[in-house]
Amino acid sequence: MAVTVTTSRDAVAHPLARAAREAVYAGIISFGMFVLLIGLKTDQNIRNEVILAQRWALLVGV
Repeated sequence: MAVTVTTSRDAVAHPLARAAREAVYAGIISFGMFVLLIGLKTDQNIRNEVILAQRWALLVGV
């Protein structure tokens, strides 16, 4: 089995930089999942029509 060694600095990232990048990715994915579950709510107005109520403050708070 051959072992390849790269000397570029891009291949060996600092652990803190890698953790920050992964945290950003996780935040984007979780925001995309929760935007439909928490950020938007179907409601009913006085004319018995379905409306879409936005709850952005609650989404940011979670």
